[in-house]
Amino acid sequence: MAYRQLNAYERAQIQILQEEDYTLGDIAEAIGRSKSTISREINKNSCTGIGYKAEFAEFHAKHRRAETNKRYKIAEGSPLEHFVMDKLRHRWSPDEIRDDLTKQENLSTVCNETIYAFIKKRRPEFKQYLLILAHKNYRKRGSGKKELIPDRRWIDERPEKVELRDEIGHWEGDSIVSKCRNEAIATFAERASGYLLAEKMHDRNAPEMTVASKKAFAGIPAEQRKSCTNDSGPEFADHKTMEADLKMTMYFAHPYHSWERGTNENTNRLLRQFFPKGTRFSEIEDWELAWAVDLINHRPRKRLGYRTPHEVFMESVTVAL
Repeated sequence: MAYRQLNAYERAQIQILQEEDYTLGDIAEAIGRSKSTISREINKNSCTGIGYKAEFAEFHAKHRRAETNKRYKIAEGSPLEHFVMDKLRHRWSPDEIRDDLTKQENLSTVCNETIYAFIKKRRPEFKQYLLILAHKNYRKRGSGKKELIPDRRWIDERPEKVELRDEIGHWEGDSIVSKCRNEAIATFAERASGYLLAEKMHDRNAPEMTVASKKAFAGIPAEQRKSCTNDSGPEFADHKTMEADLKMTMYFAHPYHSWERGTNENTNRLLRQFFPKGTRFSEIEDWELAWAVDLINHRPRKRLGYRTPHEVFMESVTVAL
């Protein structure tokens, strides 16, 4: 049970009973509090020469609460707390929240450390999402049977302009795996904007990836489909068909070199905030996946100057049209 602060009436009772020489135990029983609470209250709020006075104790208790709120800066029940909580529920990071606060006219700005402290002290349930962002996924080497993908075009052959992220239309492809390893979600992240596309796969194999990729890119204009650098997993074995269907040049990252697809790896971690390891993807509704993708695409990114992937990507679509 959460601790409840003493109120002014209880403090007045303590003063009266103490002046009548009641013991700590008697006072505690009379007002329905623990003996340790009464002892702590008297020791903390007694003044030399006058002893314990309810009015003095109440004044100092309010002062301490005000100082605590100043220290945390995010006062309980304040508009600032409601703003921060709303962003945390949308899986924003402290840095993204801090930047958005600078654009709000009626809210004070706090630093990243203040938001981290707020989460740690008062909203620990959100710590798990920060840990997901900080965690780096390393795939086990040599686990499972290696399946060769014929005629791969390696990342080394990719034009330098793709590496520079100067133009929209170069993607990175991967899949995230369910608790049941035959279930997966195909993910495609655009390198320059971080814009995410995702589709469920009923099985983690090449035919399913081909179908999922066609669905994912169905609404993307040809000008924004230039190339895709894929993971070397067997689900991309039918890359020739994908290349023909999507009119995109397919490249492959080297096995166990996930950093060669850094945009996709980071975006997958954002998606894992909504569907952590252990999730059965077959139990996820299509609208739930679409909702998570939409939140990610509307989440500001530091590398984009705190603009959202949706803003940056849609600008290129408008220009192309």
